[in-house]
Amino acid sequence: MICQNIKILVLDAVFNVGGRNRKVEQFAANGGTVIATYITGYVNRNDLCYLGGFPGGKLKDVFGITADETDTLYESDRNSVRMNGKSYEVIDYCELITPHTAQVLGSYEHDFYKDTPAVLKTNINPAKLLYCLPRYGRAVKRLL
Repeated sequence: MICQNIKILVLDAVFNVGGRNRKVEQFAANGGTVIATYITGYVNRNDLCYLGGFPGGKLKDVFGITADETDTLYESDRNSVRMNGKSYEVIDYCELITPHTAQVLGSYEHDFYKDTPAVLKTNINPAKLLYCLPRYGRAVKRLL
């Protein structure tokens, strides 16, 4: 069970959320803030890939998005995300997604990703849910 004193839950590249999807949903429904990053919720507790996009199970509805594709960046590849009037470097991973009920907070600036969503927020009263698609450096982690 997720501790009731916790206000923010961070799912940083939690590939296998396992049987904890329902607990994450309950945490959000009770007003908690959930921040998830790239490749979260790709497989079930048996390490079987969810069909129909990611994050799998009901997390797709919770975050209001479908992650359609994950791209690994080579060390020499560069991209960035524009958010709140500033540019933030992206490293290692980028995800292409389809927002459903999520509001776009930041978009990619370069390459074929240009102008596609990179950081999204969903408010489900009283919860706040944030999904950050790429892997960022330290600057954006402080912002979040």
